[in-house]
Amino acid sequence: LGGGFALTVASAIVRDSFKGRTFQMVTTLTQAAAVIGPLFAPAIGAFTIEYLSWRWIFLFEGGAILITLIPFLISEETWPEEKRKVSNVLQATLQAFGIIRNRKLLAFIGAAMLITVPLWGYIGVCSYVYYDFFGVSNLEYAVLYAIGSLVSFMAPFLYMLLSRMTNAKKTAV
Repeated sequence: LGGGFALTVASAIVRDSFKGRTFQMVTTLTQAAAVIGPLFAPAIGAFTIEYLSWRWIFLFEGGAILITLIPFLISEETWPEEKRKVSNVLQATLQAFGIIRNRKLLAFIGAAMLITVPLWGYIGVCSYVYYDFFGVSNLEYAVLYAIGSLVSFMAPFLYMLLSRMTNAKKTAV
C-alpha cells in the first residue's frame, strides 16, 4: 500500500510539474527513492530481529505507510482542472479497470512487470545464499545487503551522469 501508491502519485506529480532536463533529473531522483524501500528492507529487518522482535516490523511498516500517506493527503492536485476527465476517486477507479480492454497496454504493463522479476528474485533468494552457503549471521547479512543496496541506489545517478556526458558529446559534434 505505502510504496505502490506513493511511486504512482509521485510520478504523476513529476510529470505534471516538470519539463525537459529538469523532468529527467527529478524523475531519476524519484526512481532512486523508490528503490530505497525494497533494497534496504531486508537489512532493516535483520537489525530489527537481532535487537528487538519480529513484531516491531509491523510497527515499522505502519509508520512507513503513515509517513508516505500524509504528504499526499495534504498535497494539491497538479493536473490542470480543464484536462481532468473524472471528478472523484470512484470514477477514476472504474476508469482504471477499463484498461483491461486495451490489450497492447496490458502487454506493455506485463513486460514492465517482468523487468522487476530479477530484483524480487534476488531479494527473495539472497538471504538463503548468504546464510546457507556463506554461513553469515543476521548482522553480517544486513551489512552485505546494505552494500548491495547502496550500489543499486547509485545506478540511477550514474545513468544521469552518463546521459549528461553523452548529450554533451552530441552537442559538441
